[in-house]
Amino acid sequence: MAEVLIDLEEDRQLARFEDQEPDGVPVWMQERIRATNIDQFIDWLQALPDWGWSEWESLPRVSTPTLFHVGELEDPEDETGEGASLMPHGTRIRVLGQGHIGAFIRSDLALPQVIEFLGKHGRN
Repeated sequence: MAEVLIDLEEDRQLARFEDQEPDGVPVWMQERIRATNIDQFIDWLQALPDWGWSEWESLPRVSTPTLFHVGELEDPEDETGEGASLMPHGTRIRVLGQGHIGAFIRSDLALPQVIEFLGKHGRN
């Protein structure tokens, strides 16, 4: 039964990705998504009710330089940008016209900004 539920969730996730992506989700990426072990995601979901703290309230205490890389279509309200702005060294890269998967596949759009971030915060 658990395997059936996992298969259904994977199909729903792929459908959500497919709806976001102007160029669709490549077959090789669909295969990688289906091959991903989702046990950690399930554990995270089960732990949510027990946290007893707000992620948003904790963001100002995260002092490590942190890069959020998102597609515009996966975060239309730019909540990630809001979260990054609460962090002392938070940066958000928003890849215009792309969803979650497209933001990573379109390295031509993202890599220049990632390299800039790493150059600013990486060790020399």
